[in-house]
Amino acid sequence: MARSALLAGLFLTGTLPIQAQSVWNLGGNGNWNTAGNWSPVGVPNGSTTDVVIGDGASTITMNLSPAIRNLSIASGNTLSFSNQSDLVVHGTVTNNGLIFVNQTGNSGSTAFQAEANAILSGTGLLRMSRFANGGNSRITSAAGFTLTQQAGHTIAGAGYLNGALINLGVVQADVSQATTGNQLVLDFENKVNQNLLQAAANSILAIDVISITNTGGTIRSLAGSEVQIGNGATIIGGTVESIGTGLIRTYGTANANFRNVTINGRVETNSRGDIGLEGAIHNTGNIRLNPGNATSDTLLEILGTGATLTGGGTITMIGTGNANEASLTGAGGTLTIANQTFEGSGDFGRSLIGIANQSGGLIHANTTGQSMRINANASGFTNQGTLRASNSGTLIIDESFTNDGLIDAQANSLIDVNGVLTNGSGGTIMGSGELDAGATQLINNGNISPGNSAGQLAIDLANLGSMTFGSTARLNIELASASSFDLLAINGEATLNGNLAIDLLGGYLPNASDVFTILTAGNDNELTMGQFFNVAHGQTLFTAGGEGFFTINYLDLNTTSSQVRLSNFTAVPEPASCTVLALAGIISLGLRRRK
Repeated sequence: MARSALLAGLFLTGTLPIQAQSVWNLGGNGNWNTAGNWSPVGVPNGSTTDVVIGDGASTITMNLSPAIRNLSIASGNTLSFSNQSDLVVHGTVTNNGLIFVNQTGNSGSTAFQAEANAILSGTGLLRMSRFANGGNSRITSAAGFTLTQQAGHTIAGAGYLNGALINLGVVQADVSQATTGNQLVLDFENKVNQNLLQAAANSILAIDVISITNTGGTIRSLAGSEVQIGNGATIIGGTVESIGTGLIRTYGTANANFRNVTINGRVETNSRGDIGLEGAIHNTGNIRLNPGNATSDTLLEILGTGATLTGGGTITMIGTGNANEASLTGAGGTLTIANQTFEGSGDFGRSLIGIANQSGGLIHANTTGQSMRINANASGFTNQGTLRASNSGTLIIDESFTNDGLIDAQANSLIDVNGVLTNGSGGTIMGSGELDAGATQLINNGNISPGNSAGQLAIDLANLGSMTFGSTARLNIELASASSFDLLAINGEATLNGNLAIDLLGGYLPNASDVFTILTAGNDNELTMGQFFNVAHGQTLFTAGGEGFFTINYLDLNTTSSQVRLSNFTAVPEPASCTVLALAGIISLGLRRRK
């Protein structure tokens, strides 16, 4: 009698409270909340209930918000959520078909929710339909619990992925899978990605506020899409990349942070959208700091103890010519530029970070009419790489430092050092622009090579600075023709030492009457003092290629100007010519003896 009453009650309510397994047996399309569509009869709804949808052909419309333990969906089957219906999962979902989180209204949400440490597996697709100002598809998890998507499974579409997630499969923002909107937003709970998070064409994958541990994983923007990272979001490890016309874009009022990340492709700030770098950053692409119409600077911030940049990529700092600019900053760490190019204009350091430009690094002021200013903290600035100004740009260095790399001031461009510049024995200063070292002192213990090929390098010491050549110094002079040759023009006092080297370019051989002024110095009674160690006044010096030799003259033209000149070139015959002349002499001597 009691059993009959219980069964009658179940048929009246249509809900199976505790059930080991419920199997879809309608053999066609139908609603979840129809008790007769299941075997045994009853609507599955309980945290210990297992649900099997396995006929391979049916679409089940879930028009309530049930809780279940495990769910199995066969290939060919679809589970479609009605508007504002949620599925709460306590165990494992094995999906080889389609789960459609189908929010259609302008308010509320439709959700797939992990109420325990749940697993989403299989080879199927969880499709999210809607991202809008009102009414969204969501994947969530209860506090303290995580959803794990296994390899082979895909989440795609538009909406919000709010819950804690470990992704071993594919998560894809994909407008083609959505009915409204083109954004898939990852937010609220931190995530772990060990495979692929990506945006498909015309879609946006947004990573907001959270941290994603991406070790072994890839975050990717496909052609025609964007991955947007901002508002303090942090990517830790793995690869962030764009393909073709894809773009990684930063946004918001707090940094998009990258820690121990490989960056391939294009990364660009959106207005202020600052970027933070920490640890080992392997950038093979281009990071563009573009203030746009922002009312404040766009920042590249070196976080923690610092960042080391490798990969051969480029970081472009874009100045607007207004009050706002691209700026490199930090909080006491050190930026190590191991193999990377910084180009453009802006503030490089703000006295807040140490800067070590290693042998593969390039700091390049190449924006016409604008400047890049290097200003390190107490840790200082070192250069073993390249410092370059070109395209009428200006590189300002507010530091005393030793150059063990290359300083290259190209035509119509300026490098301005506001400190003691020591050109180390392995360093080179070159170019056909201007080096301004007038604030204090220029000590040259290395190479100075005017021109890019033959040309003039101007060194300005007008502000009572001085230039000293050390014993290891070397001035390299190239002569291409009587009108095209190197000149080191020093506006100020210079003390000579070290070696002078002369190269003839392209087979050029000067005439004996040609005179070449290769060094000028002097300003306000400041003359050239001393001589090069390897050649005194009036002595001769062979060219580096052995083509011939010049007479070297050190001249004080008046009380304010000195020059070093080459003259009286004497060519040395080729070895073959000497042999011919020697043979001719021997033959001539033999003929005379026979007579």
